[in-house]
Amino acid sequence: MVRVTLSLLVCSLVLSGCFPTQAPKRFTVYHSAAEAAGATDLFHLDLRGAGLTEVPSDVFSLQGMAKLTLRDNTLNTLPVEFGALHTLPWLDLGSAGVKNLPPEIGQLDSLITFYLSGNQLQSLPPEIGQLKALNYLNLDHNKLAELPREIGLLQNLKWLRLNGNQLVVLPDEIADLENLERLYARNNKLKALPGDLDKLKNIEWILLEGNVIPEEERERIRTALPNCEVVF
Repeated sequence: MVRVTLSLLVCSLVLSGCFPTQAPKRFTVYHSAAEAAGATDLFHLDLRGAGLTEVPSDVFSLQGMAKLTLRDNTLNTLPVEFGALHTLPWLDLGSAGVKNLPPEIGQLDSLITFYLSGNQLQSLPPEIGQLKALNYLNLDHNKLAELPREIGLLQNLKWLRLNGNQLVVLPDEIADLENLERLYARNNKLKALPGDLDKLKNIEWILLEGNVIPEEERERIRTALPNCEVVF
């Protein structure tokens, strides 16, 4: 019953275009996997600031987890067992000390909201493109110098946050994100955006302050996206 309910929750959120930042209040919040082990309904497992250097192995066998928070820990890397969380809609790894994502992260194919801000990521695995349900991806304040081309496979992505990285270019495949509504790329090293920007039919906001984009390129962007608010 829990698995069916969670699947219905994921479907309804994808269809509604929600951007959940926290689990609804009706969800019970647990602060250890042992507490959550006997849960009979959807729940939020909140392990923020727990002093973790690795994810407890019993997390990966829990049923009914609607949100997992690992914020403010020092995890360094994530175990391959993360792939077992294939029904998880919310994952918060903000400021969790993460330096690498395993390829198995691509198995989280129910993930809608993914926070990775404030980590030490220098690259993303190409398997990130397998997160087909993803609406919201926050990569702010990492050390990313580039994004994989597979980012363009995230056809349900609506918000992409890239502020405070070291990006010199964005892959051309960004223009394939036809449902993208907001792109945040402040304080990088961008001199231009990809071609074919006019394919972004649903884009509403692009924030580009703190880059080195020349006026000629700014004009091209404005012309390509006449209905988008672009802030340089």
